[in-house]
Amino acid sequence: MCSKEYMLLMTCLTSNGLFDNVTNNVSKIFYTAFVANTLDTAPKKVRQTSNVKLEKAFDWLASRQQRFGSFKRAEFDPHYKRSEIALTSYVLAAMLGNESAKVKHAVVVEKGMRFLSKQLDLITSANDLAIATYAMMLYGHSLKNAAFEKLIDVSTITNNGAERYWNTSNSVEATSYALLSHVVANKLLGALPIMRWLVNQRSEIDSVSGQQNTYIRLKALSSIAKKVSPNRNDYHVQVKYKKNTKWFRFDSYDNDTKNITIPQDIKMLEINVAGVGAGFLEVFYRYSLNLMNFEHRFQLDLLKQNTSSDNELRLNVCANYMPTLRDSRSNMALIEVTLPSGYAVDRNPMNEQTTENPIQHIEIRYGGTSVVLYYNSMGSERNCFTVSAYKRFKVALKRPVYVVVYEYYTSE
Repeated sequence: MCSKEYMLLMTCLTSNGLFDNVTNNVSKIFYTAFVANTLDTAPKKVRQTSNVKLEKAFDWLASRQQRFGSFKRAEFDPHYKRSEIALTSYVLAAMLGNESAKVKHAVVVEKGMRFLSKQLDLITSANDLAIATYAMMLYGHSLKNAAFEKLIDVSTITNNGAERYWNTSNSVEATSYALLSHVVANKLLGALPIMRWLVNQRSEIDSVSGQQNTYIRLKALSSIAKKVSPNRNDYHVQVKYKKNTKWFRFDSYDNDTKNITIPQDIKMLEINVAGVGAGFLEVFYRYSLNLMNFEHRFQLDLLKQNTSSDNELRLNVCANYMPTLRDSRSNMALIEVTLPSGYAVDRNPMNEQTTENPIQHIEIRYGGTSVVLYYNSMGSERNCFTVSAYKRFKVALKRPVYVVVYEYYTSE
């Protein structure tokens, strides 16, 4: 936004400090806070001329606070659909973002925080929770971590874990406030998937709600950009193992990837980071396990069925998970069926499938000589199906074939 547009926005505030372009009282509260919040990010030259109006805007907002600390919807407004919790959180966040208002209206902020803390356990809307969490983070409330964890629990992960967002009636706004909370909490690694999702969203400026979404989205993205920008980097990384110590320095001029190889006999690694900036540290390791020493977690049963032709092979396969805890389930589970030399399956090789835990995907590999079935998870229920294969080719070689069930990934 250029200085001219900031000055135009400032004219929307009356001499009393409120936004007077709307008639509804609750809308006046929101838009006054919105304009004050926006002007607070204006260039220094603009802020110098708007300080008086900003102060009066926050004074007017403080006078609108209800007895128990909230900023309340006074009457129905079809253009404003935020709840009492969201409106209160929005005003408090605006005050906490202005150093002068934060001090002058400390009592108002504290009273509002008491209201939010009493409502936290009752919040069911992710939109309300996102903005309330951000306000608590800015304030440093004792319940900020509880609110943050509750917010993470209702998020949605997509794109194989590369992106995270909040699937609500206003996903951009909720996700933007969640990103701002991550930045305030300095949880930058967790913020990256949220940033990726927000970057891929389009800006809409044809409506007031679209302008607000665009503003808060850009504010969130700029806040993390300031944190993770390599231009701010100036830190050291110390890696210690046994009697060896290695030092690495990262600054705005040197951000190349550093790699070291740790000896195979090292069982403990100590890593210390000191300084300012952001980076990504990853430790790769691998180890071998003798699976003969572990109990099987799946039960697998095979039955070769009789057929009317020697050229047809029918296998009935049943599998289930054997949990260590009652009612627990596996992660994504795969059953892989390989066929003897010369046999191949048709395009639709499955029949007689059990329906309690349906197959999610069937993959035919290697010209029909292998079939892989995907389940979202498995429990103690029996998951059965019959696969039919036909002799299509001459036997090229004699080799062992197998049917195996395993977890595609584990949570560790």
